[in-house]
Amino acid sequence: MSPESTREAPARFNLAGRRVLVTGAGRGLGRAIALGAAAAGAEVVALDIDRELLAALAAEAPALQLLAIDVTDREAFLAAVAGVGRLDALVNNAMLIRYDPIEQVTEATVDRMMAIGLKGALWGVQALLRQMDPAQGAVVLNLASPTGERGFPGTAVYSMVKAGIASL
Repeated sequence: MSPESTREAPARFNLAGRRVLVTGAGRGLGRAIALGAAAAGAEVVALDIDRELLAALAAEAPALQLLAIDVTDREAFLAAVAGVGRLDALVNNAMLIRYDPIEQVTEATVDRMMAIGLKGALWGVQALLRQMDPAQGAVVLNLASPTGERGFPGTAVYSMVKAGIASL
């Protein structure tokens, strides 16, 4: 038997005592991350623009703290997060996804996707910096995508935003 086969599995991921803010927590990856962080012991602040999605999330995990906020509204975002206390981590997940052929992309779509994906992420970092313990530091997890490095058909705007997120 090799030494590798006798190693014990690592202890379960433990976030006890940590407070994590997850944007876009109402569905998809954000929902899974919020639930996973809560299962790992974190105090989770779940942020989403959709109150119905947050209510459904709360039904599954009542201990989550919910914020129904539009991440593009900097002042509302910063004010809401100021009320949650210390933050140890931020997961920038909020994003509007539209897949359109590039010749059909509208200015309104570009503006909204960039506002949610880029401005929202920046406002999230600003909120975290205001709420973190400088002596302890904090973690920022920006959810990018392979499309940020190499676009695919119909993903022009999404790819631009995800490349910006990777750079942040």
